[in-house]
Amino acid sequence: RGLGLCLLALAGAGLLALPLALDLAAAGGAGLGHRVPPASFASALRLAPGPGPGTGWLALCLPLAAALSLAFLPPALWPAGARAGLVVVGGVYLSWASAAGLVPEPAANAPVYAGTAAVGSALLAGMGLASLVPGVASAAFGHRQLVAGLLVLAAGVGLSAQAAQALRGDWEVGGPDRVPAAYALVREGAPGGRVLWLGAGDGDAFPPPGGLPDGLVRAGQATVRYAVRWAGGASALDVGRSSEGPGYRALEAVLAEVLSGATRHGGALLAPFGVRFVVADPADLPEPAWIRLLRQVDLDPVPVGGLRVLENAKAVPAASVVVDPGWTVRARGPALGAVDLPLPEARPFQPPRLEGGAGPGAMVLLAQEFDPRWRLELPGGARLRPFRAFGWATAFAGSPVPGGSAVGFGGQRAHALTLGGLAVLWAAVTVITRRPPRRG
Repeated sequence: RGLGLCLLALAGAGLLALPLALDLAAAGGAGLGHRVPPASFASALRLAPGPGPGTGWLALCLPLAAALSLAFLPPALWPAGARAGLVVVGGVYLSWASAAGLVPEPAANAPVYAGTAAVGSALLAGMGLASLVPGVASAAFGHRQLVAGLLVLAAGVGLSAQAAQALRGDWEVGGPDRVPAAYALVREGAPGGRVLWLGAGDGDAFPPPGGLPDGLVRAGQATVRYAVRWAGGASALDVGRSSEGPGYRALEAVLAEVLSGATRHGGALLAPFGVRFVVADPADLPEPAWIRLLRQVDLDPVPVGGLRVLENAKAVPAASVVVDPGWTVRARGPALGAVDLPLPEARPFQPPRLEGGAGPGAMVLLAQEFDPRWRLELPGGARLRPFRAFGWATAFAGSPVPGGSAVGFGGQRAHALTLGGLAVLWAAVTVITRRPPRRG
């Protein structure tokens, strides 16, 4: 009975996980990966794929302890030590290759590989301490005492010093991770729009509220990492969400065009993405990239202290009714064909309700990746299907009419049913596997 219930629970879990599997397949498996800036092999050897507290030379203590243990393991522990050593070596090389872009994106996850190598190193260090330290006081002086002393020094003193380095000052209020005061202007000036964060290609997370980078755009000396955020910044719910799809690919193509110097209309190219401001830390952004951005005729520098800020007057809100017919015509083409977009006449709205009307040639634009399940519902029952705008976004060519229209998403019910079924299944498994308390 118990086996049958477990099999039934596994079958139900498989069915409920089907939508997630389909989403991962649609994104090319990119949701399983984790993009990080390119890292050196030395940082991978320290099991630290990015900069941060405690990731300096002291981080070599654990790999050093693992290497010493592997070299002096007794014969009885050689099979287990060899397997752990292969895990460490494989984790280090896969971490470095993932950060350097040598591993296919769905399998590239430098932090996971580094963490796996750290577990293998800790296992080796533990086996070494367990086999070398006991009885060291009664044995004749030799390599056993020297190796045991080095192991204790690396595993004890080294790791303690690394922990102290991580704690020292990184828990202080403020520091390099504080929100720049100049960002208040960006937050107030981009209601309903997005902020594009740029920085050097070999950097780590952006200062709050930028968060982790979404990707890397290679343009020689102007190579940058980027992140697209709402004006309020990143959300904790965005962790683990895949930065993959036609929208990200189109944005990277636009940034490559701008940073390579092939266009001077970066504001128009970024406008359909809802990018109202381009923001960068002066100490983080490469100078060639900043020069290329300043050459854009439709990106205006904003004189603020502490940040480099460019304003894009052509940007539309992420959900808006664009009245300009020129936008409707150019929306049928690719994102790189929008260099001559005019200054828009746009009216933001908060889905699902659309109030007020618009004349012929207007367009309802949702600056998010195309999904055919969206519908524009007009008064009277007519429902319009979306079209793919600028090669990636969701838009409706029909104009809203007076009396109120609505924009609705038809795929939310399947997600709600999936989550509800998962909750029921979790509750059932919890009841099935519970064990009654025993007295005595």
